Amino acid sequence: MQRTLNEKANEIIQTPQGNAWYNDIADTMRSINPDVTEEEIYQQFVNQMMQDAQYKLIA
Repeated sequence: MQRTLNEKANEIIQTPQGNAWYNDIADTMRSINPDVTEEEIYQQFVNQMMQDAQYKLIA
């Protein structure tokens, strides 16, 4: 399952909207902690992607 999530996240990041979303998350996280790692940013992106998907299922 995790591999599928990562594949989907990578697909989303390749789109203009997904890339902008990723960059927004990265900018926010870096403003809070300049030492944040790319892995932490990526994990937060996946977490937000999952929350967005859950919201769309409920709505």
